[in-house]
Amino acid sequence: ANLKSVSRIALIELPPDRSFTFEDFQSTQSRFIKKQTEELVIKNDEIERGVNELCDMVRMYPRENPEMGLTDPVVVAFTKHYAKLMYQAILTATKKSFNAMKKRLGSRSSGGFLFVERPFFDVDVELTVPNVSMNPSLEDIQGAINSTAKKVLKVSESLHMWGARASGRKFYDWIASDKEIVKSVLLLTGSIEGTKAQVMDYIDTFKRFDFLYMNDLQSEYAAFMKTNPSLESFENELKKYMAIEEEIQRIPPVHNIGAMSLETQPMKYS
Repeated sequence: ANLKSVSRIALIELPPDRSFTFEDFQSTQSRFIKKQTEELVIKNDEIERGVNELCDMVRMYPRENPEMGLTDPVVVAFTKHYAKLMYQAILTATKKSFNAMKKRLGSRSSGGFLFVERPFFDVDVELTVPNVSMNPSLEDIQGAINSTAKKVLKVSESLHMWGARASGRKFYDWIASDKEIVKSVLLLTGSIEGTKAQVMDYIDTFKRFDFLYMNDLQSEYAAFMKTNPSLESFENELKKYMAIEEEIQRIPPVHNIGAMSLETQPMKYS
């Protein structure tokens, strides 16, 4: 039962109905991984102790044929068998956690207003003259994913191999060399790259408004007034800017791309 519970332990918290800010993602995952690591350390000790106690009980149990007692090689083989099962359970938990990350962070081919499953990151689209940019940046988001993936992998650094306390060997030595684990880590380190072009294309759609903050509108207004505009010209100019304001207001407050929910309100009201 303990081995099964180890294999089912999630090493990362990924609720499907919740989005995270950049800071909240980092702090939430760090706390969760720390808590799960502590639980695994306890279970690793419990299972190793249980196997050792079982061997001691068999050794001490009165037998009609004492010459057929439990030999050291048999004990070693028995312990190694369960140590391998423990490794498999830790490996399964690690793989499941990485697969859950890949699924939750996986790129979607289309962007839009709503998804059945909420995007993972809340990102603000901001105007920082002369550019429209994201906060946090794609690089920051990818860095947080990379950091979290490393923390998940290093959970097994806290789990000593059975009978190896003196040598300091950890289950991490085996986990980190597993081909599927290595592949998962590599995929996660590029998980945001697949949406980069889509995000940049979306950000570029706001360039049509750059004259509002790149041009000197006061000078343009003064130049316009020097032409002694007629009432009709004045009304037409006013309508032009009112139409631009209405177009900005029609920009959806949220645009989802891949694992990110891009929130446009900060830019619209800047």
